[in-house]
Amino acid sequence: MLAKDTDNNLTVIPKYVGICGSDKQKLRAEGCDISKLGHEIVGVSVNTNELVAVNPLIACGRCIDCLKGRTYLCSNLLAIGRNTAFGGFAGKALSIPAINAVPVQDSPVFCLTDPLAVVIHSIDICHINTKQETPCSIAIIGDGVIAQLLAIYVAITLPDAVCTVILKNQSRVCRYEKLFTDIGIKPSLHTAESTPKSCYGAVFECVGDAQSKTLNTAIEIAANGANIVGLGVFPVGFFASIYIREVFYKELCMVGSNSYTHSNFIEAASFVKKHSFILNKLIGASIDDQSLSSYVSRQSGSRVARKDFVLL
Repeated sequence: MLAKDTDNNLTVIPKYVGICGSDKQKLRAEGCDISKLGHEIVGVSVNTNELVAVNPLIACGRCIDCLKGRTYLCSNLLAIGRNTAFGGFAGKALSIPAINAVPVQDSPVFCLTDPLAVVIHSIDICHINTKQETPCSIAIIGDGVIAQLLAIYVAITLPDAVCTVILKNQSRVCRYEKLFTDIGIKPSLHTAESTPKSCYGAVFECVGDAQSKTLNTAIEIAANGANIVGLGVFPVGFFASIYIREVFYKELCMVGSNSYTHSNFIEAASFVKKHSFILNKLIGASIDDQSLSSYVSRQSGSRVARKDFVLL
């Protein structure tokens, strides 16, 4: 069990589990046991027989950050699939606080609730909203699910924002132009080389991994006094080489967005429900335990119990 059984807890059996970039990174670089991973979970509540999206962040409610309402920075945070004995891929029943379960429909698309909550939190960090007198200029660096979710969320909830998605090369620009056209949104698409410098009020770096290039692109294209938010996960012990002098002179604020509030998760589940037709296009593939085991065997050699999986 991940939390002490009380009347306020639910027991949830995972049905769909998302494989995200951070999971792949841990399998590839750290050789992590797959059974310890899996935090994008939709499962069946044994107590109510409902399908629920699981908020994997279990705060203690007692530390100084929790008492300040910043439960996402809890000093004693239990994060399913990150620092618990097992994650969603173990196929075991999870005991979670009832508040961490949000009723959803029976669809793997709700595995996107967790990463979308991170996206919403990153927007909150920058204090971007529809009440701003001047539309915000936003740049999104990357082409993974987080970057795609961010572009979709901005297009729908901040229609006046000027949004640019920055991709690795021209072939990816063409590929994502088709994706976004199919979805029905039209962000401006550029490569880093063709992106104007020093003009974006908020830059979201969604690549991460063991590299500094996209961080430096973010610094170059950020306007004076801009926010740079890192959503990409970097490996343990990685030291980035960045243009710190430009950060200093442009007075940039660089911050990470790693988690989210309870209200962010609720909003994300509601957004996924309302826009599930669009978001289904972001699901890479659905695979069963045999296919996943084959995938994992190329990474860490672990096997997992049977259930439905979603490759994100």
